[in-house]
Formats: sequence, C-alpha cells, structure tokens
Amino acid sequence: MSRILLTNTAFIGCLACRSIEDRPEEEPDKSEELLADLRIKRSGLAESLSKLEVESREILLELLAEFDRRYSDIAEADRGHYTTYFATVCSSKLASTVDTRDVYLE
Repeated sequence: MSRILLTNTAFIGCLACRSIEDRPEEEPDKSEELLADLRIKRSGLAESLSKLEVESREILLELLAEFDRRYSDIAEADRGHYTTYFATVCSSKLASTVDTRDVYLE
C-alpha cells in the first residue's frame, strides 16, 4: 500500500515538475500561471524563513547574554564563599597549630 502511495506521489511530483517545453502547445499560459503562483509562494516562504532565522538568532543571542550574566553572578558569589571558607579554615588551623610545646630550642 505504501509503495502505491509513493508511486502516486512521485507521479504527481513528476507532473508538477515538468518544464514548460514538455507541455502541449495549448497549455503554456496555464503552466506559466502555475509556475508564477509557485514562485510567489516560494518567495513568500523564503522571506518567512529568513525572518524566522533572524528572530531565532536574536533570541539565542539574548539567551546567551543572560546565561553569561547569571553564570558570572554565580561564579562571583562562589568565589566569595570560597574565600570566606578558606580564610576561616586557615585562621582556625593556624590558631590550633600554634602550640608552645611543639617549639624546640636548639
């Protein structure tokens, strides 16, 4: 069944793609009208696609900029937390390691 459907679709596609020279002499005006309509639809679709591409690019650039801003904020906050943590840990270790019993005089 799908093969028949494919064959019918291919046949219809072949009819639509035939050039003007392949059509009988009494049909060139109709063929030109069909091609003109198709060309107008194609150019309209190409224009719509172009607008969508530009819009998508702008949206992606905005999202990337927003991501960069938020990531930078997170990284800056983490740096502050790490600095505070290590300052606390190092100062408490220094305070606990200084013991007069460990000092040897030579």
